[in-house]
Amino acid sequence: MITKADIPPGGEGEISVTFKTANRKGQQNKTIKVDSNDPSSPSTTLRIAAFVEIGFDFEGTSLRFGKMGRDEVLVKNANLVVQDPGKTKIVDISTSNPLVKARQEGEPVKTGDQYKVNISVTVGPGLPIGKLQEKVIIRSSDSENPEATLDLYGVIIDNVEVTPDSLNFLVDDSRKFTNQKSQTITIVNYIKSSPINILEAVDSGDNLTIDVKTIEPGQRFLVMATIKDDAFGDKLQLGGSIRIKTDSKEYGEFVVNYGALHVH
Repeated sequence: MITKADIPPGGEGEISVTFKTANRKGQQNKTIKVDSNDPSSPSTTLRIAAFVEIGFDFEGTSLRFGKMGRDEVLVKNANLVVQDPGKTKIVDISTSNPLVKARQEGEPVKTGDQYKVNISVTVGPGLPIGKLQEKVIIRSSDSENPEATLDLYGVIIDNVEVTPDSLNFLVDDSRKFTNQKSQTITIVNYIKSSPINILEAVDSGDNLTIDVKTIEPGQRFLVMATIKDDAFGDKLQLGGSIRIKTDSKEYGEFVVNYGALHVH
């Protein structure tokens, strides 16, 4: 806010700056542009810097769990910053979902001029498939800093993920396009306590050579498919499906459809 807009030649003016610190932490920098009718100096720039100290809040604004199976359990930790644990006490720890648990681990540890409290956050099992968007809420005894909130993000998927769900092959004799004679299917089992094994991978049309590679026993596999040199014959297009059989009673087998194009 400009406290004195009309400044005589050689005079001085004042600009009052109010810095709103809500939802801000640590070093903050702002740029203010001031325009005037002075032809020799039509505008000037002010750079404002401030360091916002945390009285009672999480060190970061969010915790990301990435991609996880619907029956998987993941635990991550976050730091809660408390300026003065003698004055400010944790009154309550809650979450936005009963399938998400949060608790304090140990006593506050002094780091520099602040204290940090380790908060353990456990997600799952049983969350619905889709986006994970939940919160951890911690209430304090300090009326000036009554609450700290941590956002949780992630994606809940099925326990076993097969990607992609379809394949496209391209064999180009004209050299106008990039050949895509080989494709790879990735199978990931997110539940380590329930390992699976691939028994076989079969092409319904006998157009592909298929090789199965174990990356992590019971958990991660690659199914590599390559179109055979004599697969097309006189045809320009082919189609079929790859049936991947497992020893899982829950999933049995996965089917990945494919299409193939021959360009002369």
